[in-house]
Amino acid sequence: MELITFVNKWLHLLSIIATTGGVLTMLFVVIPALGPEAEEPSDRAKAIYRRYGIVSGFLWIVVLITGFVNFFIVSPHASKGYHMYLGMKTVIALFMFGVAMYMGHPSKKPGAGRNRTQLLAILAILTVVVVGLSAHLNISRINGSGIDKPAVASGEIPR
Repeated sequence: MELITFVNKWLHLLSIIATTGGVLTMLFVVIPALGPEAEEPSDRAKAIYRRYGIVSGFLWIVVLITGFVNFFIVSPHASKGYHMYLGMKTVIALFMFGVAMYMGHPSKKPGAGRNRTQLLAILAILTVVVVGLSAHLNISRINGSGIDKPAVASGEIPR
């Protein structure tokens, strides 16, 4: 079980790092480099957006699957306060997934994708919030405040 927990957390962190890196790279490097092409995409810009959408979608699936596995590993031992913050983090992550899928969808409608910069900025801000919530959850597990007291006494704390 410890190996499964380790591999799952490792994959979760790798996919979050890659997702965050992709959002920040698109927001601060690719879109400014495309200039006016970012709003009315050329074939080159469309190819970049398409590839980003595919990679982002795959990474988000890994984030969500590993996140829910983490939830099932930690949940039986977590306190109500821990569950409250975990719920907030989960709702924000699901919203972020929806925004990322909307943004990466290859819509044929005229003017679709005009708000990519704003959507990427929203994703970047929400990433900061989710990372903060994650840090709080990890610290609460380490210091024991996020774990039910019976789990602490029995030594069943998944760290």
